[in-house]
Amino acid sequence: MLENSYSVDLVIPVYNEGKGIKQVLNLLDTCVKTRFRVLICYDFEEDTTLEVVKNMNVSYPIVFIKNKGTGPHSAILTGFEESNAECTIVFPGDDIVNQKLLMQCICSFLMDVKLLLLVDLCLEAQ
Repeated sequence: MLENSYSVDLVIPVYNEGKGIKQVLNLLDTCVKTRFRVLICYDFEEDTTLEVVKNMNVSYPIVFIKNKGTGPHSAILTGFEESNAECTIVFPGDDIVNQKLLMQCICSFLMDVKLLLLVDLCLEAQ
């Protein structure tokens, strides 16, 4: 593992998620109990998500990553390329319903299950 890496990187592809992203990030702040960071992958500088997230106060690092292409698939791939964590999980920026699934993924990893997890619920919803 790289010296400055985290146990878990949560890749969150966004597209104007300004309304729902606060609830998701606050949820992560209270329910994830391991060393993690969030990678916000966005398409354009005017995305409403960016300003909302920049004004939040959370206990974990947030990294903003400009999508190398366009669209959710490209954002996910860009996030994976930028991740240096032992475990990388994709989590939608507007999904507060699946916190249990997210925690199951993280717990499986922490119990030494060596898997690369992809929870790609945002593509499924489209």
